[in-house]
Amino acid sequence: MTVSRRAFVTGALAFVGSDLTLQGAMAAQRRPAGPIGTDIGVVPELPAELKQYSDRDDLNATILKDFDVETKGLQPALLAERQTALAIVQKVPSWSDQKMITPYDVASFFLGVAQDRAGKYDSTWPGYMRAWPVRANPLIVEFFSQTTTKPAGDTTAWCSAFVNWCFVRSHTGRNDSGKSRAPTRDAASASWRNWGTGMIFDKGKSTLRGGTPKVGDLVVFVDKGDSAHGHIAFYVDHNDTHVKVLGGNQLEGQPVRHCISEKLIPLWGNVLQIHSIRTDPALHA
Repeated sequence: MTVSRRAFVTGALAFVGSDLTLQGAMAAQRRPAGPIGTDIGVVPELPAELKQYSDRDDLNATILKDFDVETKGLQPALLAERQTALAIVQKVPSWSDQKMITPYDVASFFLGVAQDRAGKYDSTWPGYMRAWPVRANPLIVEFFSQTTTKPAGDTTAWCSAFVNWCFVRSHTGRNDSGKSRAPTRDAASASWRNWGTGMIFDKGKSTLRGGTPKVGDLVVFVDKGDSAHGHIAFYVDHNDTHVKVLGGNQLEGQPVRHCISEKLIPLWGNVLQIHSIRTDPALHA
């Protein structure tokens, strides 16, 4: 089953029950309402071959041009674009005996490419940190290789595929196979709702119960209007009103784009609401 990312704000593909199993002692935690940094989400420019479509948003299923119908994000990428995506993947950090890599480290690499103001990377690379009009971004399609979902180009909601890919990359080459908790391998954000140990917020409140989150934990959201859908991203920080996350398939800009970004999301927003923060040693060691 595939669902267009344009069908809902940020999403998943299937419903997984949301009952929480909290492990360990329940502890109350209060964060100050002060600043937690700024929302640094930006929209990278499209690759040169696609800049003619830069005025297009990511929400319409089809566009009209010269009386022809072009379906967004479904046409195959060009050979040169697939080669660029491969070059990016080859530069993503991976675990070694000398350096431990976490899923958050991998996600941070992609954020660094998206925000590459110093010109550290090839100038075309930031454009691969977002969904494309017309052709499917081959890097986003690659993220689904670590799930059981066959995407419809880059139109299928990819927040969970991004988290799964970062998780698998960080554990590739490690000798703990079978000993560490596995990722969900599911493109549904809801698949993470019972993963690992849960820390929860009481409905409408900002008090977190079940532990103290660490950078690199996972934040799970539920779509207020449709509990089968939601969002998944890496935890950065939170206060009484917002949580700061790093993730893929996050809305940025106007017209709307779906990007890899770091952003502030309300705990109890009009569209997304916090479900839980999930943790496990596999995310940190």
